[in-house]
Amino acid sequence: MIREGSTPPKALPRIVPQPGSPPPRTIKGPAVTVDHERATTSAIRRSEALTERFELKQLLGSGGMGTVFAAEDRGLGRVVAIKRLREGFEHDPSLRRRFVLEAQIGAQLEHPNIVPLYSIERTESGAPAFAMQLVEGVTLTEYMKVAAEAPVESRRTGGTYSRKERLGALLGVCDAIHFAHSRGVVHRCLLYTSDAADERSSV
Repeated sequence: MIREGSTPPKALPRIVPQPGSPPPRTIKGPAVTVDHERATTSAIRRSEALTERFELKQLLGSGGMGTVFAAEDRGLGRVVAIKRLREGFEHDPSLRRRFVLEAQIGAQLEHPNIVPLYSIERTESGAPAFAMQLVEGVTLTEYMKVAAEAPVESRRTGGTYSRKERLGALLGVCDAIHFAHSRGVVHRCLLYTSDAADERSSV
């Protein structure tokens, strides 16, 4: 994510196809499994209160079920992203279960282009939350918008917004989706406003 009015960092995609090279391949692993019993009971009860470990710093955004904050991990001294169930949903058992299952599934998808999850947490009210890597960069939508407005010559030749780099960014997303599919997971809400490219060339 970037702040309004700031200069987007260079977003160099990790996957760049070479002429004549085979399509990118992902490492297959066992199918993702979920534990419905833990999603409703012990996984949340055993975790400490969110604010005992994390200090929420800034609201980054919200979606249909969750709200995402930048936060400082007091124990490890690093900045992470915290996603917690939206206020008003914490008393709905079905939504609580779905939220924790999302964390269980995401934690099993270890891939360079998928944000890693660190831990399951709970708020003071007992609502579920989870900590994950904070990706600081531009969304794919923002990257493509800037690329479209870049000088034509810079899009044809080498550089951050060249055709090669734009295709590489898109293939980075496709590779992550393919990996999830190979593990038996189908993403039903894929948004280019959520896909981000950071300064380390991760998409």
